[in-house]
Amino acid sequence: MSNNSAWARDNYNTEHTTGGRIALRGELNDNWSGTLTYSFQRQNVVGAWDQDPNLPPRTVSRFGPESNRFEAKMADLHIDGDLGIADLVFASTYWSLPRRQQNEYSQYIENFHNGANEGVTCANDPVYGGGPYTDCAVPIQYYEYHTNPERWSNELRLASKPGGKFHWLAGLYT
Repeated sequence: MSNNSAWARDNYNTEHTTGGRIALRGELNDNWSGTLTYSFQRQNVVGAWDQDPNLPPRTVSRFGPESNRFEAKMADLHIDGDLGIADLVFASTYWSLPRRQQNEYSQYIENFHNGANEGVTCANDPVYGGGPYTDCAVPIQYYEYHTNPERWSNELRLASKPGGKFHWLAGLYT
Protein backbone atom coordinates (compact mmCIF):
# COMPACT_ATOMS: atom_id res chain seq x y z
CA MET A 1 0.00 0.00 0.00
CA SER A 2 1.32 3.44 -0.88
CA ASN A 3 1.63 6.16 1.76
CA ASN A 4 0.74 9.83 1.40
CA SER A 5 1.16 10.73 5.09
CA ALA A 6 3.89 13.26 4.30
CA TRP A 7 1.21 15.53 2.81
CA ALA A 8 -2.08 14.35 4.25
CA ARG A 9 -1.37 14.55 8.02
CA ASP A 10 -4.18 15.02 10.50
CA ASN A 11 -6.54 17.90 9.77
CA TYR A 12 -5.58 17.91 6.11
CA ASN A 13 -8.43 20.11 4.92
CA THR A 14 -7.99 23.24 6.99
CA GLU A 15 -8.88 26.84 6.29
CA HIS A 16 -7.97 29.91 8.29
CA THR A 17 -9.31 33.35 7.38
CA THR A 18 -8.29 36.67 8.95
CA GLY A 19 -8.99 40.23 7.99
CA GLY A 20 -9.87 43.69 9.05
CA ARG A 21 -10.81 47.18 7.98
CA ILE A 22 -9.83 50.62 9.14
CA ALA A 23 -11.21 54.01 8.12
CA LEU A 24 -10.11 57.55 8.87
CA ARG A 25 -12.38 60.52 8.20
CA GLY A 26 -11.30 64.11 8.31
CA GLU A 27 -13.47 67.24 8.26
CA LEU A 28 -11.25 69.86 6.64
CA ASN A 29 -13.88 72.59 7.18
CA ASP A 30 -17.67 72.91 6.89
CA ASN A 31 -17.49 72.38 3.11
CA TRP A 32 -14.77 69.76 2.65
CA SER A 33 -14.23 66.25 4.02
CA GLY A 34 -12.19 63.22 3.16
CA THR A 35 -12.28 59.53 4.05
CA LEU A 36 -9.43 57.04 3.72
CA THR A 37 -10.34 53.36 4.06
CA TYR A 38 -8.19 50.22 3.95
CA SER A 39 -9.45 46.64 4.11
CA PHE A 40 -7.56 43.37 4.10
CA GLN A 41 -8.43 39.68 4.14
CA ARG A 42 -6.17 36.62 4.03
CA GLN A 43 -7.23 33.01 3.55
CA ASN A 44 -4.80 30.13 4.11
CA VAL A 45 -5.97 26.70 2.96
CA VAL A 46 -4.21 23.36 3.17
CA GLY A 47 -5.83 20.39 1.45
CA ALA A 48 -8.15 19.44 -1.35
CA TRP A 49 -11.69 20.73 -1.50
CA ASP A 50 -13.03 18.76 -4.45
CA GLN A 51 -14.32 15.74 -2.59
CA ASP A 52 -17.97 14.74 -2.68
CA PRO A 53 -19.32 14.45 0.90
CA ASN A 54 -22.20 12.29 -0.38
CA LEU A 55 -19.80 9.48 -1.36
CA PRO A 56 -18.32 7.77 1.71
CA PRO A 57 -15.77 7.55 3.13
CA ARG A 58 -13.55 9.90 1.11
CA THR A 59 -13.56 10.42 -2.62
CA VAL A 60 -10.21 12.14 -3.05
CA SER A 61 -6.78 10.74 -2.30
CA ARG A 62 -3.74 12.93 -2.76
CA PHE A 63 -0.09 12.13 -3.21
CA GLY A 64 1.42 15.61 -3.22
CA PRO A 65 1.24 18.90 -1.31
CA GLU A 66 -1.70 21.23 -1.85
CA SER A 67 -2.22 24.72 -0.51
CA ASN A 68 -3.81 28.04 -1.39
CA ARG A 69 -2.98 31.47 0.05
CA PHE A 70 -5.32 34.21 -1.11
CA GLU A 71 -5.34 37.87 -0.08
CA ALA A 72 -7.63 40.77 -0.86
CA LYS A 73 -6.35 44.30 -0.26
CA MET A 74 -8.27 47.49 -0.99
CA ALA A 75 -7.54 51.15 -0.29
CA ASP A 76 -10.04 53.92 -1.01
CA LEU A 77 -9.77 57.72 -0.84
CA HIS A 78 -13.00 59.71 -1.07
CA ILE A 79 -13.06 63.54 -1.01
CA ASP A 80 -16.26 65.63 -0.96
CA GLY A 81 -16.29 69.39 -1.42
CA ASP A 82 -18.64 72.30 -1.91
CA LEU A 83 -17.59 74.68 -4.70
CA GLY A 84 -20.54 77.04 -4.21
CA ILE A 85 -22.33 76.41 -7.52
CA ALA A 86 -21.65 72.63 -7.47
CA ASP A 87 -20.55 69.73 -5.31
CA LEU A 88 -17.27 68.00 -6.11
CA VAL A 89 -16.55 64.32 -5.46
CA PHE A 90 -13.21 62.62 -6.01
CA ALA A 91 -12.87 58.88 -5.42
CA SER A 92 -9.76 56.78 -5.96
CA THR A 93 -9.60 53.05 -5.26
CA TYR A 94 -6.76 50.55 -5.44
CA TRP A 95 -7.22 46.82 -5.05
CA SER A 96 -4.89 43.85 -5.22
CA LEU A 97 -5.72 40.12 -5.13
CA PRO A 98 -2.46 38.16 -4.73
CA ARG A 99 -2.72 34.36 -4.75
CA ARG A 100 -0.24 31.53 -4.40
CA GLN A 101 -1.60 28.06 -5.04
CA GLN A 102 -0.05 24.60 -5.28
CA ASN A 103 -2.04 21.55 -6.37
CA GLU A 104 -1.30 17.88 -6.94
CA TYR A 105 -2.45 17.17 -10.47
CA SER A 106 -1.49 13.59 -11.28
CA GLN A 107 -4.98 12.22 -10.62
CA TYR A 108 -6.27 14.15 -13.61
CA ILE A 109 -3.91 12.35 -15.98
CA GLU A 110 -5.92 9.25 -16.71
CA ASN A 111 -6.04 6.52 -19.27
CA PHE A 112 -8.85 4.27 -20.33
CA HIS A 113 -8.15 0.61 -19.54
CA ASN A 114 -10.53 -2.37 -19.47
CA GLY A 115 -13.59 -0.14 -19.58
CA ALA A 116 -12.63 1.96 -16.56
CA ASN A 117 -10.69 5.13 -15.99
CA GLU A 118 -7.42 4.52 -14.19
CA GLY A 119 -4.90 6.96 -12.82
CA VAL A 120 -1.47 6.49 -14.33
CA THR A 121 0.38 7.36 -11.12
CA CYS A 122 -0.36 4.15 -9.21
CA ALA A 123 -0.37 0.46 -10.12
CA ASN A 124 -3.72 -0.13 -8.41
CA ASP A 125 -6.23 2.66 -8.94
CA PRO A 126 -9.38 0.73 -9.87
CA VAL A 127 -11.72 3.71 -9.98
CA TYR A 128 -10.91 7.40 -10.33
CA GLY A 129 -10.34 8.65 -6.80
CA GLY A 130 -11.27 5.33 -5.21
CA GLY A 131 -8.12 3.51 -4.07
CA PRO A 132 -6.71 1.47 -2.44
CA TYR A 133 -3.55 2.77 -4.00
CA THR A 134 -0.47 0.57 -4.37
CA ASP A 135 2.95 1.03 -5.91
CA CYS A 136 2.46 4.73 -6.48
CA ALA A 137 5.20 6.72 -8.15
CA VAL A 138 6.44 10.01 -6.78
CA PRO A 139 3.91 12.59 -7.98
CA ILE A 140 5.38 14.47 -10.87
CA GLN A 141 2.22 16.21 -11.94
CA TYR A 142 1.52 19.22 -9.83
CA TYR A 143 1.31 22.90 -10.52
CA GLU A 144 2.04 26.06 -8.66
CA TYR A 145 1.00 29.49 -9.74
CA HIS A 146 1.28 32.98 -8.42
CA THR A 147 -0.99 35.81 -9.51
CA ASN A 148 -1.33 39.40 -8.35
CA PRO A 149 -3.91 41.35 -10.32
CA GLU A 150 -3.95 45.02 -9.35
CA ARG A 151 -6.36 47.76 -10.39
CA TRP A 152 -6.74 51.49 -9.93
CA SER A 153 -10.06 53.26 -10.35
CA ASN A 154 -10.45 57.06 -10.23
CA GLU A 155 -13.50 59.28 -10.55
CA LEU A 156 -13.94 63.04 -10.52
CA ARG A 157 -17.57 64.23 -10.47
CA LEU A 158 -19.13 67.67 -10.38
CA ALA A 159 -22.88 67.99 -9.69
CA SER A 160 -25.02 71.13 -9.66
CA LYS A 161 -26.77 72.20 -6.47
CA PRO A 162 -30.40 71.12 -6.11
CA GLY A 163 -33.27 73.57 -6.38
CA GLY A 164 -32.65 75.23 -9.75
CA LYS A 165 -34.55 74.77 -13.04
CA PHE A 166 -31.83 72.55 -14.40
CA HIS A 167 -29.72 69.92 -12.74
CA TRP A 168 -26.45 68.92 -14.35
CA LEU A 169 -23.74 66.39 -13.70
CA ALA A 170 -20.28 66.10 -15.29
CA GLY A 171 -17.54 63.64 -14.56
CA LEU A 172 -14.43 61.82 -15.61
CA TYR A 173 -13.24 58.37 -14.65
CA THR A 174 -10.39 55.99 -15.36
